[in-house]
Amino acid sequence: KILSYCFNEKRSIKDITNFLNMTDSSYFRKSVIDRLVKDSLLTESISGRTKYYQTNQQKVFVKDNLMT
Repeated sequence: KILSYCFNEKRSIKDITNFLNMTDSSYFRKSVIDRLVKDSLLTESISGRTKYYQTNQQKVFVKDNLMT
């Protein structure tokens, strides 16, 4: 869900947690977001004091859901 939500637009932690209906916590950042960044699935950028995350389109590809 996080990767698809961040696919075409940079999102802040607040945006992501609101989308997932979760609270922003350091546990969530360390165990989920930081792991996705470490695995190069999300890229991180900083604007002012806010970090933004976007899906690393070099690593993640969207598959069409085709029925055969």
